[in-house]
Amino acid sequence: MLVSNLQYDPQIACKNGRSNLKFRFQHNQGESLNYFVDSLIRAINAQADELRRTFPKNYKLPSSDDVVISDEVAMKILPLVHAWRSHCWNGISGKHEMGITNDAVESELCSHAEHDKDCKCALPLKERKMAAFLRQYEENDCYCFMQVNGEAFFNLEITKTLLIQGEIDTILNIFSHPDVDYSEWWNQAECHCNACEFNIGLDQIYNMALRSYITLNALLHFPQLCDHALSHSEDANDYRQLVAYQKMVRETTKTNPTTEVATYPHRQFLGITQAQSYELTNLREPRTPEEPAKSGKPSILEVVGVPRGLAVPDHPFHPDNLDELQLYLEYCWKLMLRCVLLDRVQDLSFGDEIDTITKLVNDLGSCGCCGGMSAVRYGRYRAPSQRWMHRFV
Repeated sequence: MLVSNLQYDPQIACKNGRSNLKFRFQHNQGESLNYFVDSLIRAINAQADELRRTFPKNYKLPSSDDVVISDEVAMKILPLVHAWRSHCWNGISGKHEMGITNDAVESELCSHAEHDKDCKCALPLKERKMAAFLRQYEENDCYCFMQVNGEAFFNLEITKTLLIQGEIDTILNIFSHPDVDYSEWWNQAECHCNACEFNIGLDQIYNMALRSYITLNALLHFPQLCDHALSHSEDANDYRQLVAYQKMVRETTKTNPTTEVATYPHRQFLGITQAQSYELTNLREPRTPEEPAKSGKPSILEVVGVPRGLAVPDHPFHPDNLDELQLYLEYCWKLMLRCVLLDRVQDLSFGDEIDTITKLVNDLGSCGCCGGMSAVRYGRYRAPSQRWMHRFV
């Protein structure tokens, strides 16, 4: 239904002559796109409910001193925690120094006491206790985010890591405590001035997974673009040259000096390193994947639980990559379900789910050449999506 309203244009004037998909503007386009959005939301919600039934209905209330991240789970997430601590944070706050300079991931879990100043572990024992997840967001002035919210944000990053690696049982146990409040952490910025992006919250995991899921599934229905990419021709009929595809790659792998946890699964799949994520203006030339770790240990992203990367780099639709592509799309779907599941237990202000999907669909085929219009609805279809500003009208 979505793809039937899209067409390929090799040269769109409002996109600086670049190739992209655009809406056909058929007579029932808005009606069918609204139906697509609502159908997708119903499917996500129904499967999120099924997922919730696979876990205990109730959990024993943890005390503040209880270790709520087991040793087994801690060892599983430790490499990823080490990755974001060594990259993003280096002594930002004297109150709670979150950056680390250790090159190697520890082979044993932290056993330091809570106030032990010698603790340099990536995942301190005190951060695995219930008390650490009871910290709450406080509004802060510009340039004061880490000083005010650094400790609470640390455990938000731990929660993101658990979410990415599928440790839902641990999250549900933590969130069962009545004093855990993540309602302010779904969509959040380092400060609320006009220059600051809302790009550090839990919603980044959902948004990136959704963008990949919709974009790649849509492109699967344009075999002329996927097949043409195999011919290595220099003209524009290559899905990797589409504005929508390149935007998907950029948005799901972009660098962020504060947090990049949400990008790790997508970088792993696409084979994009941190440095490469700065330069995604032209994806025609295939990139060389990273060399495996010299130590013999798995690379940091290989433990995330997503496909280990493309056999043919920079070419998701290459025949040799189709198995990995399928696994990746299934993983993106699971990430979305996990985010909705968190909303069920924490009331994460996830009320803009319809708005988020609708804007992404608009983004996929909007074209300024048509007077700045995105999608036009004709017909009598009335659905929940029409409650929102960015609906198809």
